[in-house]
Amino acid sequence: REEIEEHQKELEALKDTDPEFYKFLQTEDSELLDFDESEGEESEDDEDEDGEGDKKGKGSFSDAKTLTSATVAKLCERAAGGEALGAARNLFRAYRAAAHYGDEDGDEEAGVKLASSAAFHSLVTFVLEEADTILRGLLGQPPAGHPDEARLFKPHQQSRWKKVEPLAKSFLGNTLHLLGQLTDADMSRFLLARLNMCVPFMHTFERLTKKILKAVLALFGSGEPALRVQSILLIRNMAAVLPPPTLEKAAKGVYRQFAANAKFINASSIEHVLFMTTCVSEIYGLDQQQSYPLAFTYIRQLASLLRGALTNKSKEAFRAVYCWQYINCLECWVRVLQSHAKDESAPLRPLVYPVAQVALGAARLLPSARYAPLRLRLIRVLNALSAATGHFVPVAPLLLELLGFSELNKAPMSSKTRPPDFSLVLRVAKQELRSPAVQEVIVEGALQLLAEHLNQWAYSPGFPELAHIPCRDLRRFCKTTQVTRFRKAARSVVDASERNSDWISRKRDNVDFAPKDAERVRLFLSTEREGKKAPMEKIAAQLLEKERQR
Repeated sequence: REEIEEHQKELEALKDTDPEFYKFLQTEDSELLDFDESEGEESEDDEDEDGEGDKKGKGSFSDAKTLTSATVAKLCERAAGGEALGAARNLFRAYRAAAHYGDEDGDEEAGVKLASSAAFHSLVTFVLEEADTILRGLLGQPPAGHPDEARLFKPHQQSRWKKVEPLAKSFLGNTLHLLGQLTDADMSRFLLARLNMCVPFMHTFERLTKKILKAVLALFGSGEPALRVQSILLIRNMAAVLPPPTLEKAAKGVYRQFAANAKFINASSIEHVLFMTTCVSEIYGLDQQQSYPLAFTYIRQLASLLRGALTNKSKEAFRAVYCWQYINCLECWVRVLQSHAKDESAPLRPLVYPVAQVALGAARLLPSARYAPLRLRLIRVLNALSAATGHFVPVAPLLLELLGFSELNKAPMSSKTRPPDFSLVLRVAKQELRSPAVQEVIVEGALQLLAEHLNQWAYSPGFPELAHIPCRDLRRFCKTTQVTRFRKAARSVVDASERNSDWISRKRDNVDFAPKDAERVRLFLSTEREGKKAPMEKIAAQLLEKERQR
């Protein structure tokens, strides 16, 4: 009743402050002036998720009245700032008509028609731009000065929330409907950006939130690049602000959209896949405790596929592992752990070992030189995982096995064919293995990754033992290879490794602690590490620079 009296006072004041607009309402919508007490009895249950509740009650616009651009401007002016509840209600009713603009019977159901596309555009733009400010004003709060302030706002804890709740639900439901109807990418981006500011108002609408999240996830997976960016920003905000199970649903949805888009890689899609990988990492890092069970489940799926390939040894089982979707998903989890499992206490850190084992198993599944691009790709991400987490990952045997394949020890055939881009292929054709360009990419790539691996442990007291077998096998490779530049590159790695081993041996002869003293082992040569004094540093940097130039 208090709300009704307040609205009646607003209409009486309107008669004095804006007689022209009051006259328009008398002519076009007399029912609005004859506001009835029954309107104040609307409950949340009377309004479904797409704003259908707006059409109920005597306070709606009379039969299909037309709103011109001038009338829309008046409605917007009256509702600006959220100072008048009745004006805001009228604005959101008109917004419902705009959201259903073009729907069959949409205008009639809303009780109002929009005279033109200009009226539609001005109304939708204003409501999307100002909805957050209007709703906050109705709650007696000032406009959000910063996105962080908007995110931390808790409208459902405000004393006036029960009055504002139906309007918030109406706005969110109609905005969801509008999102499904828009075909203009710029308008869709604007809608998502403004909806992002209104995420706190979704707090009490679990079903509606689920529908919004589902719609935005679909745009994240299939929209154009700029639309994907706005989509993930909204998804992240919803996951961070709204109560469970929003984060779980967002994490599941983002990963599934990533997996669906990771089935193929080409020059045009690789950036999209890399972007989505970053998005998965971002979402799973919001709350590692909640993310752990999901990450564990998806990693176990990858392990199950690998186990099936190892036991069945059928073409179908091998294809389930040696495909872009599997490799991209595996790389995605490496990226997640790189970002969020650095600390010993990180909840996701226990997943480092199983992910490393799955990647090692996938790399050695088919020991063939034809799959050198796949093996090099997996070893590269394993080196990155090792560097980020400090876990030792034994990649040297995989690289040495690759260098020992007979196809790479044969003299290359004369060919001017450019090698394929190894970032876009998982295997090479048999005849391509005799190409000098392909052999160069494989051999020099393997040597670069081996030097990178050895350099990661160049300050460890155990380096001499770690480097022994790689040096032995590289000397053997120098004897068998028929390509002079390969021999020279391998010898440079051997020389650097031997010098590093001698350096470590001299340093550890002067220490007074045992290998079981983990803390002192960790601090061994810490000053030299900061100054990058190890002999392996130079050759690793040289080979990495050459690899980047290629």
